[in-house]
Amino acid sequence: MKKFRFSGLVCIPFLLVIFFLPAALSAMTVTYEGGSGTYDANTSIEGFTSETDDPTGPFSGHSVMFKGTEIDTGQYLTYRYRIEFPATVNLKEIILQGVAFCGNTTLKILDANMNEIDRINMWGGNSFQTFLLVLPSGVNGSTFYLEEEDDCPNWRYRSNIKVITDDEPLVLKKLYWWNNYIVHAEHEDGSTRRWTGFTMQNENNETIADNIVSSVKLYDPDGIEITPLEVDSEPYRSLNGRYISDSGKWEYDDFVTFSGEYYVEFHDTPLKTGLYRIEVTDTDGNTHEAYNY
Repeated sequence: MKKFRFSGLVCIPFLLVIFFLPAALSAMTVTYEGGSGTYDANTSIEGFTSETDDPTGPFSGHSVMFKGTEIDTGQYLTYRYRIEFPATVNLKEIILQGVAFCGNTTLKILDANMNEIDRINMWGGNSFQTFLLVLPSGVNGSTFYLEEEDDCPNWRYRSNIKVITDDEPLVLKKLYWWNNYIVHAEHEDGSTRRWTGFTMQNENNETIADNIVSSVKLYDPDGIEITPLEVDSEPYRSLNGRYISDSGKWEYDDFVTFSGEYYVEFHDTPLKTGLYRIEVTDTDGNTHEAYNY
């Protein structure tokens, strides 16, 4: 079923992704060298709850709620970690997941002398994100520093940091839950339409047009899987437009864009308020997750 959509010029926060690999090396040592400090364990903000107050928790998959720039010792430096290996490795990728990424957010990897190797700029507001800092040719060394700077004022939730080295495969796919909510439509004839949508993207945030999804699962705030789901994977055509209030007319761009997106529909399921989780398995067998409140 092909779709033709009209969309206004709206900024939609990124939500997306989630695929994890085993830790790079069990002998890797991570030391927290400074930052904004953390809230207590079990601190919950906007549906996301920290599991520990240990600032190195994300390296073992335990979420941490860092303080913002206006809270206690809060500062723009969310954290600085020293990452050490017992021997020289080829560092290939850093994977970061979390919530609360504000306007001037950067993730930087530094060498042993604290010279910057590479960085990525991040954005996404208070929505769950996965970011990939990929070093295409890798960089050799045994000591590195990882820094994040962010200007969110109150909180910065970080749940996972993965370090990919040597022969481990890079993570080059991301899940983007693009419409950042569950759509609940009620029609005049009394029927309902409940749906959501997502895309699969590469490490450059470009949509992957080919159908690479083998299964989709959606869970409600109580962790109950929503069934049945109807998944439509055909691309749609998108035309940007804007309403001109002086003339009372719409104007549209001259070009049409094509994208490979997925629509998930579940018309007869009652909705609940809370944090939903979507789980997508791709054709390579990798699992990705994203969250929406």
